Amino acid sequence: MDLFRSARVFARTARPDDVLRKEGRPVDMSVESLLDSVLDHSSLILWAVDLEGTFTLSRGAGLRELGLDDGQVVGQNCFDLYASFPSIQQSIRSGLLGNEHRDIVEVNGSIFESWYCPVRNEDDEIQGLVGISSAVTELAKSRQDFYDATAHFHLAFQESPVVMMILKAAGGAFVDANQSFEKVTGFSRQAVAGRTGDELGLWNTRDFFPPVDEPWSEFESFNDRMIHAVSKAGTPLILVAAAAQIKFEDQPCLLVFARDATSETKTARELEKSERRFSTLAKQAPVGIFQCNQAGEIVYANDYFWRGVGQSDRLARGIQPEQPHWFEFFQTNSEALKQDWQNAASLNVSFRRELRVESGPEAFEWGLLQIDEFSEEEGQFLGSLADITAMKQTESASALQRRELEKAVRQRTDAVERAIAELRHEVQQRTEIAQQLKISQEEMQAVVNNAVDFILRVNCEGRIVYINRVAEGLTRDQVINSHALDWVRGEYVEPMVEHLTRLLEDGVELSFEAPLHYPNGDVRICAMKGAAIKVDGEIIGASIVARDITRERNLEKEARRRLEELSHIARLSIVGEMSATMSHELKQPLLAIGNYASGCLSRLDDGTYTTADVVKHLQTINRLSEQGCQILRRTRDFVSNRPFDPKPTSIKTVIDNSLEFVQSEAKTRQVEIGVECEKDLPESCLDGIQIQQVVINLLMNALEAIQESVKTTPHRITLRAFRSNGEWVTLLIQDTADGIPEDFMEAMFDAFQTRKQNGLGMGLAISRGIIENHGGTLKVKYTGPEGTIFQMRLPSCS
Repeated sequence: MDLFRSARVFARTARPDDVLRKEGRPVDMSVESLLDSVLDHSSLILWAVDLEGTFTLSRGAGLRELGLDDGQVVGQNCFDLYASFPSIQQSIRSGLLGNEHRDIVEVNGSIFESWYCPVRNEDDEIQGLVGISSAVTELAKSRQDFYDATAHFHLAFQESPVVMMILKAAGGAFVDANQSFEKVTGFSRQAVAGRTGDELGLWNTRDFFPPVDEPWSEFESFNDRMIHAVSKAGTPLILVAAAAQIKFEDQPCLLVFARDATSETKTARELEKSERRFSTLAKQAPVGIFQCNQAGEIVYANDYFWRGVGQSDRLARGIQPEQPHWFEFFQTNSEALKQDWQNAASLNVSFRRELRVESGPEAFEWGLLQIDEFSEEEGQFLGSLADITAMKQTESASALQRRELEKAVRQRTDAVERAIAELRHEVQQRTEIAQQLKISQEEMQAVVNNAVDFILRVNCEGRIVYINRVAEGLTRDQVINSHALDWVRGEYVEPMVEHLTRLLEDGVELSFEAPLHYPNGDVRICAMKGAAIKVDGEIIGASIVARDITRERNLEKEARRRLEELSHIARLSIVGEMSATMSHELKQPLLAIGNYASGCLSRLDDGTYTTADVVKHLQTINRLSEQGCQILRRTRDFVSNRPFDPKPTSIKTVIDNSLEFVQSEAKTRQVEIGVECEKDLPESCLDGIQIQQVVINLLMNALEAIQESVKTTPHRITLRAFRSNGEWVTLLIQDTADGIPEDFMEAMFDAFQTRKQNGLGMGLAISRGIIENHGGTLKVKYTGPEGTIFQMRLPSCS
C-alpha cells in the first residue's frame, strides 16, 4: 500500500518544475506517471473493492491474460463475478475482515500471486480492500516441470537395475549411489557419501580411478571398461563400466554406469576351460568323434575319425571349403542310411549301426557308429565311430573268445558313451554361457539407448557415426553421417571448428555449449562434453555426451527479467519513501535562487549594483540551479527502467552515489554516516544502479531501525569496504540500533515479509536476488543489542 499511496501523494504535491525538457519535448517524471507506466507494461494488476465487494478500481496489463481491459469490471460485484471460485471469494472476505495476506490462485487456466490489504479510514474503520496481483502462470508451470524432471531423474537413478554412481570430479568422493550399487557391493548410500573408493577399500584398479592429488580433468570418459573391485564383505567383483563427466548440483562430477560381470567373467573362463577340455578329450579319445548338422554335414571331427574313414589328408587342409556328409564314408547306401538316421532323430532316439568303412585302412574295416542330438535349438548332432574290426574278424572264434571280445567292445562302448556324455555336457555349458553373454550385452545396450543424455560418436572427419537416440522431431537418418558443423550457424561455426580440432587432433577433453539448429526449424541449446577415443595411442574419433538445456536457459532469462521488473518497482518505492526529503533538498536551492534574484532586482532599482556584483550573483544562481538539476538527474537515473548492464565499477563509486541519496535523510534524523574503504580495491563487474539500489535500501532500513531505537546515545552508520579471500570485495553496513528480533530473522529475506506498518516486504528479497544475480552473497553477519551488520560480497573482475 505504501507504493500506491506514496505515488498519489507525490502526484498531488508535484510542481511544474517536476516536468523537465529533453530534446525539446516535455518529459513527465512524476511518480504517478511512472506507476502508470509500470502497470501498463508489466504483468501486474492493481484493483480495489468496497465493503460490498464492488470493484472500484481495475488497472494493469495483467488483465489481458484474463481477457479483460482496464476498468472493465468496475461497478461489478466480485462475489458474483467469481461465484465459481470459492478460494478467491474466501481471500477477499478475509481481507474485508481486516486480514492482510497473500495467496496464489488459478483463474481460467492462469495462475496469479496476489496481495490483499484492507483500506482503513482515520478512525481505523475498514472502507474496502486493495490488492496487487501478478501473473505467474509460465513460471509456476516451468518450475513444476523442472521439479518433475528432477524427480524422474532421481527415481530412474535409484530404481535402475544397472549399478550407477555419481563421483565428485575433485578427488573422486561419492556424491550418490543407487540401490543396485548397494545390492552388488554391500555398501549403502549413507556409508559411501562423501568418501572415496580408496577410503572404502572398494577399488582394486589403480589405472581407472586417479590418486587424490591428481586433477580429475585429465581423465577421459570411457565405455566398456573392466574394473576390479572388492565388496564390503571382501568378495572380489568385476564390473564393466561406462562413464561421462557431468555437472551435478553445480559441481563437476563423473556419472558411472556399471553392470556386475563377476559371474559372467567366471562363466566365460569356465567356457574357455571347457573348450580346452573338449579339444583335449577329443584328441585323446580312442574313438572317432565328429559333430554334424541336420543335413549330416560334418562341422568338426578328430584325427582318429579322419584316419578311420581314410581321409588323413583332411588333417592338414581341414573341412572347408566343402563340408562332407558322414554317410558318404560307408559302403551302405548313403541315402538309405541318411533316411534311417533322420527317422531316429525325429523320434529323439540314438542312431546306432555297425557299418563297413568305404575306404579306410586295412586295420580299420568295421566301425560301430552312434549319433545323438545334443542341441535341439541349433540342430546339432554328436557322433562316435569305434573300431570293431577285430570283433568282426573273431566272430567265428570260440564262445569264450567271443565273450571276451564282446566284453572289450562293451567296455570300449561304455567309454565312448561316457566320452559322449561328457562332451554333450561341455557343449550344453558352452551354449548356456553364450546365451548369458548375449543377454548381458543386450542389457548394457538398453541402458545406453535409454540414457537421459544423447551419446554420440564422431569419426576423425567430424561426422556422426553413432547416436544412442534421437531428439523428438528428428530421424536417425538425419543424424547419422551428418557433420557436426551442419548443426550450428553464424557465430558458433568457428568455435565448433576449434572444439573439433582440439578434440580430434589434440585429444583434449572439453566442455562447451552451443545452439543446435534442427532441420524442422527448432533451435535447442545443448551442453556438450567430449573426449577423444584412442586405440593404441592413436585417436580414431571422439565420444560426445550432449544434454538439452534449452528450458534451463529460458528459465534463467525469465527469472532475470522478473528480477529487473521487481528492482525497478523497488527503486520507485524507495524514491516514494524519500520524496519528502528530496522535496526539501530541492527546495533549498530554489529558495536561494529566488532570494538572490529578488536581491538583484532591488539593487538594480537602487542603482547601486555594479557589473562585478551582477556576475557574482549570477554565478551563484547558476551554481544553485546546477545543484537542483543534479538532484533531478540523479533521481531520474535511479528510477529509470533499463536492462541489466554489468560493467567494471569501483564499490567506492557505488557508495558515494548512494550517500548522495540518503545524506539529507541522515542529517534530518541526526545520524552520522562514516565510510572506511581499503585502498586499491579491485573493481567488480556489476550493474551500478542495481547495486546502488541495494546499498540505499540497506541504509534506509538502518535509518528506520535507528529511528525506532530506544537508545538515547548518538547513533552512527558505518560502511566498510575491503578485499577478502583475494578474489572478493566485501562491504559491511553497520548500524547502532537495537538489532533484529529473533522471530523475524528466519524469514526476513522472503518476499512480503516486513516489520514496517505500510511496507510491502520486498526490499530485502529483491536485494538478495540482485546480489546473487551478480554471483555474490547478502546476509546478516551479526545482530544484537549493539546493532546489526549486513555483509555484501561481490566477485572482483580479476
